[in-house]
Amino acid sequence: MNLYMLKTFNITVLFIVMFSNAFYGQNTVACQASLSGTVTDYHNKTILEKATIVVLELNKTTYSDSTGKFQLNEICPGSYTVSVAHPECNTVTVDVTIDGPTTLDLTLEHHLEELDEVKVIGQAVREKTNTASEQRLSTTVLESYSTATLGEALRELPGVSSLNTGAAITKPIIHGLSGSRILVLNDGVRMQDMEWGDEHAPNIDNNCNGTVTDVKGAAA
Repeated sequence: MNLYMLKTFNITVLFIVMFSNAFYGQNTVACQASLSGTVTDYHNKTILEKATIVVLELNKTTYSDSTGKFQLNEICPGSYTVSVAHPECNTVTVDVTIDGPTTLDLTLEHHLEELDEVKVIGQAVREKTNTASEQRLSTTVLESYSTATLGEALRELPGVSSLNTGAAITKPIIHGLSGSRILVLNDGVRMQDMEWGDEHAPNIDNNCNGTVTDVKGAAA
């Protein structure tokens, strides 16, 4: 290789290096745009911490801080799709045009943590006791005594009679026991009105109960 060819080669290499540096410098300057903003709740405007912000085309990801703010740097100008997600919100996708420092404030529906209505259904007393002597008046029987008293309806059960001290005063007698010797529970609540005297009967409407159970023995 002569001296002329060597100088020509050196000049060519130097030109390529200078052109590459210039192109790299222009590209670096061109991609200095940024995207920043805050993530808040749509309704009460409270900040949402640790929300995930992703520029989908660039696969750039960042997170909102304790003040709800976020920032993404070194973005080339252009149109992008930004996805925002939070553990307790629906994911939101927004189209944004970035040209220099760009601010984008995002709001999310913050309702997924709310619980639906919870219904707790139970019984105050057990349906079945441990005694072998348990008899029940069905709803059909109680409907037939809808205009009568509880004492009159209980006479349908074996071993149960009644003590009448007035037109609408009927106290049940179970194997000779009455008054305070008989415990009356209405939906788990103890009724004591018939213990006051012979002129007081159980103050229970037959139309308000689905069944009536007569329990005898130790379980009573």
